[in-house]
Amino acid sequence: MKKQCALFAVALAVLACDTSSKTDGAELPSKQPGEVVGDSKSEAADAETTKLDKVGLTAMVPAGSVVSDGLTGDGVMIMGSAPVNIGEVTAMDAKTMAAAKREAAGFKPTNLKEEKLADGWMLSFENTGSLGTNYWLQSVRTIGGKQFKCDTTVTNNEQLAAARAVCKSLHKS
Repeated sequence: MKKQCALFAVALAVLACDTSSKTDGAELPSKQPGEVVGDSKSEAADAETTKLDKVGLTAMVPAGSVVSDGLTGDGVMIMGSAPVNIGEVTAMDAKTMAAAKREAAGFKPTNLKEEKLADGWMLSFENTGSLGTNYWLQSVRTIGGKQFKCDTTVTNNEQLAAARAVCKSLHKS
């Protein structure tokens, strides 16, 4: 339950962030914590290749996203129309789809979707809580010999679809 509360706190922190910051429109080859990706007026469909130096990966993220340090300091958070947390898998993380499904059971999930990836797995589901419907995503992929997690909790299907795309786009820098 402690991990579930921590995940919910991360989701609330991501959703509460203001992503209206602007850049001068210059392309940034590598994003450091707090830097904005592209122009915030761009549509979410305008994804940009972004290096996530802290974790040694590259991702396609929606324009206007902000890359910052993860809450624990070990990973990164991407905030915007596809809010996600990305970092190496830790001892507390579910390493298999079966373990993730067991954890999800505590949330009384609906619309549970499992997807096997060439280098890992992705699990998403919905649940209803005191703040309404929540859309959860958890993914683990092995990239460059390391296991990485990519996860989020968001408030609508559009954010979930965008987060799925970011997680699937991860590759070694």
